[in-house]
Amino acid sequence: MDVLAYILLTSFKNSLRKLVRKPGKLVLYLIVLGAMVAVLVLSLFTKANLEEVIPLPFFTGIMFLFVAFFLCVSVIQGLSSGSAIFEMQDVNLLFTAPVDSRKILLYGIVRILKTAFFASFFILFNSNTLVLFGIDVSGLFLVFVAFLLSVLVDTIATLVIYCTTNGRPARKRAVRVLLLMMFLPLAVQAFILYGQGTDMMAFIGALTASPYLGFIPVAGWTAAGLSAAFSGDGGGCLLYFGLDVLLGLALTAFILFTNPDYYEDVLVATETAYERTRAAAEGNISYAERPSRSVRVAHTGITGLGARAFLGKHLREDFRQSRLGLLGTASLIVVACALMAAFFIRDLAIVIQILMWAQIFLIGTGRGLKELYSHYIYLVPEPPFTKVVWSNLEITLRTLVEGVLIFGLGGLLAQADALTMVLCIAIYTLFAFLLLGANYVIIRFTGANVTAGILILVYMVEVLLLMAPGLALGFGALALTGSGFMFGLVLAVWELVAGAACFALSRGVLHNCDMPVIRLEK
Repeated sequence: MDVLAYILLTSFKNSLRKLVRKPGKLVLYLIVLGAMVAVLVLSLFTKANLEEVIPLPFFTGIMFLFVAFFLCVSVIQGLSSGSAIFEMQDVNLLFTAPVDSRKILLYGIVRILKTAFFASFFILFNSNTLVLFGIDVSGLFLVFVAFLLSVLVDTIATLVIYCTTNGRPARKRAVRVLLLMMFLPLAVQAFILYGQGTDMMAFIGALTASPYLGFIPVAGWTAAGLSAAFSGDGGGCLLYFGLDVLLGLALTAFILFTNPDYYEDVLVATETAYERTRAAAEGNISYAERPSRSVRVAHTGITGLGARAFLGKHLREDFRQSRLGLLGTASLIVVACALMAAFFIRDLAIVIQILMWAQIFLIGTGRGLKELYSHYIYLVPEPPFTKVVWSNLEITLRTLVEGVLIFGLGGLLAQADALTMVLCIAIYTLFAFLLLGANYVIIRFTGANVTAGILILVYMVEVLLLMAPGLALGFGALALTGSGFMFGLVLAVWELVAGAACFALSRGVLHNCDMPVIRLEK
């Protein structure tokens, strides 16, 4: 055990030394910390000017759906590839060392605390949103700890599921049935209440106070624990969070005492994660994103000549991965989550705020930006701007389709008027247009020859600077007219203008930079 403690302690010391040797990382952390403090200060002003808070059951419902989504993803991952709680250096050094495998597993769980921490860190930037529910700064850190705990339990559960179901189809079916049965009683109650015509406030209140919610591991316990804490029920809070802790300990004990030779089970996931990370760092995006299952080849061939071929290529790839083409698995998840949020919140303004934050990070999933990591787009004898436009039409069309589904159906759920729906679709689509332009500006002037961390920092700062004038003009229009529609209209126009300016600045980008690679270090 002393060896494992030495590795953890030495790794921590080396991380601190890297901050001294690479001040860029230290600056990045300081800026992130400053941004978090700025959001906390802003939340204090929001709370001071807040006339009415959103009822707590709405927060409980949102938190339940959020944690339930991660729980389902973890179960699916456990049924397919497992969780990579180790790295290749652990495999090479520890798996061959004369150290008890149970202690090595505990070492792996301690290591994933770091991953869980960073996976939960974004919660700390949502203080301005949580204050709308009457949750103060201390409540914000409680939400952070609760979500951190849920991510940790989910990761351990992924490993347990993979170890017990790998190569056993009957057990995999049993896990899927068990997952469905956990949510079934609450879903039946929701269906009955909806059929009775229950109004929204009573509907959400009944579901979040339902005993069936407390029967759902991790998701239900986390949501119920937070609800009890913010309602002043200390006993209920300790009970539900205690159940989360006990489940994590029980899953860890299950592995320790039933499967001490788990090396083979985790080796595949570790090797796969390592190979994909290395491929991404070398610029081999196609290998890094290679699906675990075979690609369904329904049709072949690419339509379009010259730069138009990129759109045909991307659409063909979309239809190979999904029968719905532009609406792949990620898009369907975004649409489903947004519709559920619209159903519970009944306010498209809040829904679009959440989606715009998500867009900042999801815009990179478009095939246009990924083309920059392959040599084909540089070899096509067309003007750079033409190739950039045609290679990004796929993500633009996908965003438009998502917007129509989200704000069309979500607008009906929220009982919004048609003009508001159209305006939300425009804001959502044009924001993706602006983000694409922002990415190309960075590549045009940096050549992407910087580390991933610095690149993300520059990107975030650029987006904030680009959006600041639009938000200022929007709030000015709101103050003059008192119309939220005018605020949205001004913001949409600004997104169009700023996005067009970014693309104009990035003209010739393909002729003025080397093919970028994802630099994870240095």
